[in-house]
Amino acid sequence: MTLKEQIAIMRAFHDGAYVDSRPRCMGSQCLWCENDTPGWNWGDVEYRVRPVPKITRQQLIDDIIACLSEVDDHGLADYHRYVTSSEVYPSDEGFEEK
Repeated sequence: MTLKEQIAIMRAFHDGAYVDSRPRCMGSQCLWCENDTPGWNWGDVEYRVRPVPKITRQQLIDDIIACLSEVDDHGLADYHRYVTSSEVYPSDEGFEEK
């Protein structure tokens, strides 16, 4: 890992991003673990900025339907109208289809 990459990880942590780490000696056999207080021991430990899960348009629509279903169980669905995906998020930017 280059010094530039190390600085980018430390800067992201400083700015509030979550950092994961794993022992370098274990290599890819070891799972990444959350590290709230990294010691920045670059010789023995690998660090990364925790990846942000990507949400798909279908996941968002499924979540909305689930929420509306819960509302319906309480008899409040009459106050809600059907919501289309284009109304929820009018742009495809930031979404990946399944």
